[in-house]
Amino acid sequence: MISQYKKVLLVIRDYRECLLRHCHADWEKLNNVVDFLESDLSKQSPNWYIENIASFDSFEGEKLCIYYEDLVQFPEQEILKMVEFLDLPKKKLKDLLDNLEEHKLRSIQAYRSTQKSLTAGKVDKLNYYASKHLSQQQQTEFDLYYQNKYPKLYQTYLKRYEVRQTN
Repeated sequence: MISQYKKVLLVIRDYRECLLRHCHADWEKLNNVVDFLESDLSKQSPNWYIENIASFDSFEGEKLCIYYEDLVQFPEQEILKMVEFLDLPKKKLKDLLDNLEEHKLRSIQAYRSTQKSLTAGKVDKLNYYASKHLSQQQQTEFDLYYQNKYPKLYQTYLKRYEVRQTN
């Protein structure tokens, strides 16, 4: 229960990337955005994504939202935000930041062989899953689903992921 905590930190990733990464087999079966987002085929339903954001949004204590893409692109800045928010000692922060690439490699290597990292934490691969598995129309359908079903959460947390139409 989230209410038992004084502070909550949420890391949000683009819903298309996050959901296709974890529920890829369901997407392949359904291949329809609404059916996929409302399915419960997986051990972890796609609905958990928005439920976590809704819980965070309604949390009444101190909270900090970090975006995964910002963490990958600007790790020093985002890690410092998290350390300060969580009131963690800064004495080991310099070591972490000085050896960030090594820590990143260890994290990537920790993936199991059945669930290897395809993006390897690289900035140019942040849209790997969406670009590989979704058409432009399907990407837009993801946006419209969240815009229409969860307008407040979309405007507050997810609008940055909106796909810009190309002609």
